[in-house]
Amino acid sequence: MMPRIAATLLLLLLKFGPSLADVIRADDGKSVTVDTPRGQVTGFHSDLGHDTTALFYGNGDVFLGIPYAEPPIGEKRFQKPVPLCSYPQNPYDATAYKHTCVQPGDCVINATQSEDCLYLNVFTPNAASIYKYPVMVWIHGGSMTSGCAQEFDYKGAIRNLVERGVVVVTLQYRLGLIGFFTTFTDEFPPNRGMLDQVEAIRWVTDNIQYFGGNPYRITLFGESAGGASVSAHTYSPLSQNLFQQAIMQSGVALTSFEGSLGFSGLSEDRAASLCNFTDDQWQNNQWQGLKDCLLSKTIEEINTVEVSNPLGWKICQDNYFMPGVPRDLASARPNIPVMIGTMRDEFAAYLLTFIRVGILNPSFIGKLAFEFLFDMFANFLATREADVMAILERIYSAPGVGNFDHAAWFKTSSDVFTAAGFTGFVIREANNYVANGNKQVYLYEQTFAPNVATDWGNITDILDYKPVGHTAELAYLWIFEQKWKDSLARNVVTPFDYQLADWYGETWTTFAKYGMPILSNAWTPVKTRDDNDYFRIDDPTVGGMTMQQKYRYTDDISWTRVIPALAGDYPPIKPDYNNGTNPLPTSSAMRRERLIVCPSDNPPISGNCPNPSVVPPLTDLFHSCTLRSHPIECCEYFSPTYTIRRGRCFRLKEQLVQTTFDEQGKLTIRLNNHIDYAREEDGQNLLAFIGDEKPEIAPFPRFYLYENTSMRLQIKATHMNLVEEGDSVCTEAYSSLGKSTCYLNNWLQFYLEDVYNCTYPYMDLLRRTGLGSCNPTTVMDNYMATVQNVHYHKHQCILPCNRWEYTAAMERVSVRNAVSPFRIDIFYNDLQYEEFSGVYTTTLMGLLAQIGGQLSLFLGSSILSLVQLSILLVVIGNRVVKHRKMNVNIPAPRPEPPHIDTSV
Repeated sequence: MMPRIAATLLLLLLKFGPSLADVIRADDGKSVTVDTPRGQVTGFHSDLGHDTTALFYGNGDVFLGIPYAEPPIGEKRFQKPVPLCSYPQNPYDATAYKHTCVQPGDCVINATQSEDCLYLNVFTPNAASIYKYPVMVWIHGGSMTSGCAQEFDYKGAIRNLVERGVVVVTLQYRLGLIGFFTTFTDEFPPNRGMLDQVEAIRWVTDNIQYFGGNPYRITLFGESAGGASVSAHTYSPLSQNLFQQAIMQSGVALTSFEGSLGFSGLSEDRAASLCNFTDDQWQNNQWQGLKDCLLSKTIEEINTVEVSNPLGWKICQDNYFMPGVPRDLASARPNIPVMIGTMRDEFAAYLLTFIRVGILNPSFIGKLAFEFLFDMFANFLATREADVMAILERIYSAPGVGNFDHAAWFKTSSDVFTAAGFTGFVIREANNYVANGNKQVYLYEQTFAPNVATDWGNITDILDYKPVGHTAELAYLWIFEQKWKDSLARNVVTPFDYQLADWYGETWTTFAKYGMPILSNAWTPVKTRDDNDYFRIDDPTVGGMTMQQKYRYTDDISWTRVIPALAGDYPPIKPDYNNGTNPLPTSSAMRRERLIVCPSDNPPISGNCPNPSVVPPLTDLFHSCTLRSHPIECCEYFSPTYTIRRGRCFRLKEQLVQTTFDEQGKLTIRLNNHIDYAREEDGQNLLAFIGDEKPEIAPFPRFYLYENTSMRLQIKATHMNLVEEGDSVCTEAYSSLGKSTCYLNNWLQFYLEDVYNCTYPYMDLLRRTGLGSCNPTTVMDNYMATVQNVHYHKHQCILPCNRWEYTAAMERVSVRNAVSPFRIDIFYNDLQYEEFSGVYTTTLMGLLAQIGGQLSLFLGSSILSLVQLSILLVVIGNRVVKHRKMNVNIPAPRPEPPHIDTSV
């Protein structure tokens, strides 16, 4: 039976998602053309109607098959992606899906395969919108071996995601041998498929603003191998600053990481199968001959050997995309908002598929079948395999169960392999974040058995339960047309199925907008590693849609504690790639790794570097500067009294209004440790500080940079109410002005472009019933309808009377373990200023006193309206800082706190 499994598993594993409608060509809608730095792009407007009782409804602008990289064809088959800096036609026709990537089997009906497959699709509420919508970037699954963007069609995306106020991007990346075969050399660099994803996400960051998207509110989300990819990007240094949030569905990095469940040796096997490449040739690094051979193979020849791929391809350690195993990289990754979750019976979907295609006979399901499967998947346990299997049988099988109790052993097999390949790794992922101090980790598990699902016929007759298998949520999130039609034809769809589809759309887009899945706090983040609080997705009549504790506790004990204690941690610290015959790239090779940046994506910032004869050279102070991962000249940003202006803003002053987003993003400054400076009286060496030299805008506290000390800037929020409840002035102003404001003195501008900006801080106070008023406890009952108006460009804003007052505080953090050069991150995201008429102060407290708390940072903002910082660098060479002249009193550093192991 083993050869048959080896020849068929690839077509089954991680690939029983949607049965799709044959949608390749676009709607005959009105054409939509946008201008981008890479050229014009023409898509179309899709109007699915407004009948919410229909399967599809809503409208949006659709752009299909946009190339983000040069076609990896010919000699480029096994090379890293190169961005396509100008489209092949102008305007570029983006009205039809393009080729899918090479893979065994068909991804969708009538789609053609090609190595020219690095395309993405954009679905947006309104490409011309001034308001910039949050962005969701979808990475498809398929065991790194199959799948395509077309599986996730624009009709479902519009109905369940775009219509709720987000831009959706779906992307493709090289798969299988073409995307992941590696010798860890320049001939076959590792993780090419992942580098494709990085390039696609970089395209989104640089171009999505031209399609109505906010490049600074990007959420990556994906399922199965797509979820593993999303997780890998949270670890990868190449992906940092390209997105702000992540959703991992039924997959994290370890799910698809080489070594997490043993080493596959796929590259050696493929070299032998296709090119008769021997072990001696491999050990002698005869790569040019191997490259010539593999370049000569047709996609049909490649697909022939790819069918026999039992576990798919894996992400591997490579020293530039993944420069370590996940547990060793975990402490360095940013603590961004993340959602992570699984289906209750992930592996049951595989077992049912094995039965349906004849690989597994239902009458053979029992203890022996379980042990056969375990031996096939768990050889990484080596000499402890038998011990671990015996422990798992005692834990997961019912006492006294017979060896041929088909239903019982089906469930045991599903539970064990779900834990081994999915939930055990999810627990590790969440634990890594919690250990790192992330307070925004949201866990979930779906226990609702879907009715909109594959029809397994009488296969499930052997079971005494209805499993919730792998991909069960996708038909609800993406509204897979054929699955819904088939289920409706079988008359199995219930009202809760419709509710669940809406719930997924609303919850996923809410997270994309606000960094939390449910605004009412009904879903709370994980607090401690031992609790592992999670949200249970199920029919409320059976206790669903509630918080639970101890996510998959049995799996936690078994796979994160007992088994590592017996068999050692995995993956190993030193990967045994290629039997150790070929080392990983050196650190110098890692430093050379730089993806090409299109010049049009990063236009130069106006202004010239200061004349060295006038301003002391900054090269002595700065090691390097980057903005949104793009290298920049430090002197473009830093010189005495030089002002950083980033992002479009409300009309504070005419000269401050900007119309592009090119200067937004995370600014990373690397300072040299060894510079020439004067020592202050207190013995502390002052390197630089951020001043408040622009009184016409809201200043921040001075930010002092000390030698061997990182000053972490923290924003603290305090809730306040500007008027008393029921205040008649406020109520009358609200009633008369409508979309204006009842804030004191009407400081907030009359017309706002972002309906969410001015409402999110009060979402927990919203009521759908009751008389509308500008009152701390009630707002208009038509709030949801008002939010929808943004789709039709009627930007109306409902402003309650509650406000948030934001102040800034400094925290001194030891960097005794830091290596040169150390890094200071200045990250102001989602920050807005209002118009400050008649405010004359250069101190934060004076400002707050005058304007009564009008400094507002709206947590739900979708664009960075203005970050204006006056950067005053004190470069002390032969100079001494003249404190009186600058009217600055430099505070002494706080006493050294207890040691904090932090990475800066």
